[in-house]
Amino acid sequence: MRVRLQYSLALAFGLCGCAPVYLEGKYSYEEGWREGIVTHMVEGEEINVHAIVDCRSGLSPDHVRKTRFALVKFNNARNRLSQIVSLAPTAAVAVGDSVLVKMNDCSQPGLPFSRK
Repeated sequence: MRVRLQYSLALAFGLCGCAPVYLEGKYSYEEGWREGIVTHMVEGEEINVHAIVDCRSGLSPDHVRKTRFALVKFNNARNRLSQIVSLAPTAAVAVGDSVLVKMNDCSQPGLPFSRK
């Protein structure tokens, strides 16, 4: 009986632990926000790597030249994805920093993020 209870509790915690609790609220996991790590950061079109989503496409060349972009890698369920996102000019972000990205949504810039 006690073993069954332990297995049931472990299963329940495993199933409900999919979305990080610290992302609930304004930047909800269910709305597509993911925590990622900046692996490359450049001005304009200088990133020469492949990403699942490239937020530079569809922008005017002049806008691309004036904007900072970062390649962000993040987990989505079991997949490791990457997205090239714009960064706000005032955002203090460097390679290796954590940022929040809205998966598959280029209207939102990458946001500096810390769990502290």
